[in-house]
Amino acid sequence: MDIKLIPVEKGSKFTFPALPERVQGKYAAKYQSFDIISLGTVKVPKGTDVSEFSWDGVFFGASKKNEAIVKTNAWKSPNECVKILNDYMLNETGNGNDNDASEKRRCRENLGSSIGGEQI
Repeated sequence: MDIKLIPVEKGSKFTFPALPERVQGKYAAKYQSFDIISLGTVKVPKGTDVSEFSWDGVFFGASKKNEAIVKTNAWKSPNECVKILNDYMLNETGNGNDNDASEKRRCRENLGSSIGGEQI
């Protein structure tokens, strides 16, 4: 099984070199409200809103790239993985609102300062 990030418009796919230990997803829905005299306010589903995914896992360094849990054809150095994910956050996401810059900053901080035992 592979887990891949695939950009909607431009950019290249990213395949996780090793499966994350845990993946979580949050889905949001959009609603449109109507005021109906006999019923009051009624909310009707109107599609989905931005979804959020997070994961916990390890990007293994060169000394572990031949381990059985690492996909040999997808292995990249931890620094390269972090750079790719940062590029996704900076270029591929965003919903055009004012919170976008702070959201990107929060995502970068969540990547941490050390991945897989290598400093980034």
